[in-house]
Amino acid sequence: MTMIFRAFEGADGLPPEFGALMAADDAGGVYSSLPWYRNFVATCLDAGDRPLFATVARSDGTPLALLAVRLVDGTGDETGWRRRVQRAEGMSNFYSCAFAPVLADTDDRAAALGTLVQGLAETLSDRDLLTLRAMPVEAPVFAELEQALRQAGFVTERFFHFGNWYESVGDTDFEGYMARRPSRLRNTLKRKSRRFAAHDGAALRIEDGSGDLEAAIAGYEAVYRQSWKDPEPYPDFTAGLIRKAAAAGALRLGTAWVGETPAAVQLWLVWSGRATIFKLAYDETFRDHSLGTVLTAHMARHAIEVDRVSEIDFGCGDDSYKSDWLGQRRERWGIAACNRHRPAGLALALRARAKALVRRLSGR
Repeated sequence: MTMIFRAFEGADGLPPEFGALMAADDAGGVYSSLPWYRNFVATCLDAGDRPLFATVARSDGTPLALLAVRLVDGTGDETGWRRRVQRAEGMSNFYSCAFAPVLADTDDRAAALGTLVQGLAETLSDRDLLTLRAMPVEAPVFAELEQALRQAGFVTERFFHFGNWYESVGDTDFEGYMARRPSRLRNTLKRKSRRFAAHDGAALRIEDGSGDLEAAIAGYEAVYRQSWKDPEPYPDFTAGLIRKAAAAGALRLGTAWVGETPAAVQLWLVWSGRATIFKLAYDETFRDHSLGTVLTAHMARHAIEVDRVSEIDFGCGDDSYKSDWLGQRRERWGIAACNRHRPAGLALALRARAKALVRRLSGR
């Protein structure tokens, strides 16, 4: 049956069948879902950015493949010349803990991906560079996409992006999970839990969207403002994500209360049997109370014993505390695909090849 490539300027125009395909995706998880992309498009695009959802379907409408990108207003001097580089990027940024093309699990998977990338190459013929980040390098789709890009005429270079700490928990209960933690963490948790419980009105609550969601958002934002963290560069993103996640059943918003004061918050996302610790913050007033430790344990117990997840991960980065909570590590990598049919793209490709040659010669 014929495969048809189409590109949509925005998530709302996608045929509804693609929503189901995205919900079932394993490589990208929640970060490849329709709620995630809708919130991203609504809150995270910069001036001049244009969203593009490249798709492949059979002639009968059966969805086969999707890749979300954004066309970026050319900036910078990435070639070493005084000219603007026309860029396209995957629909991801520093909020995205994973990114991948979405593929149906069919016998013609490779052909669908090839059709998708070839159609995208033609659509992006006026772009010098396509950059895809936050991709799970261990997933088969990474190497498959890299090969498809080369077959479509791109010169590609892979690069490390960030580490992702995780742990498989489907084989244990909460007590078993905690037994695998370092003794110093277990001792800190016991000590800080007693201290927290001694406060009048001490409470740990998890909002999943069934309660007063707007009050929970207000509590989250109040703690964030009083935390050590810089203001969000996209101020509407997190509240929008909380609302979308609640509607999709993915929200777990934990709050540690001291009396009437929200003192610490954590935003977890639960999707397809996985839980991601996505955002956390605490009020600086409670810095010495280690409320983050108490709240993390409470959220982990809920994820393991109530949500029955098979895996918990700690999002982006190799912060030292993450390995105390989760004992396995994997990596997210990116692919830079240079369009050798354009002068700036060819310059980028030649520079990438030169860097790769230097690395090989130096043994790195």
